[in-house]
Amino acid sequence: MDQESVKLKMSMLMQPCACGSGKMAGLCCKAGETKEIENESCPCGSGKMVKDCCMKSPDTHQGM
Repeated sequence: MDQESVKLKMSMLMQPCACGSGKMAGLCCKAGETKEIENESCPCGSGKMVKDCCMKSPDTHQGM
């Protein structure tokens, strides 16, 4: 998947989940969609995979 697509998908998944749980959508109802991109290179430029970077600790990354 190209980096722009990963970035768009991540921005949707990092929003608060629509179910009202207070969790990030990608770690709640849309966890299946997170699985689709978790092994892509993170677009923040860290060189890590998505699952080990911004999706793991969204509050610590500003490069998105």
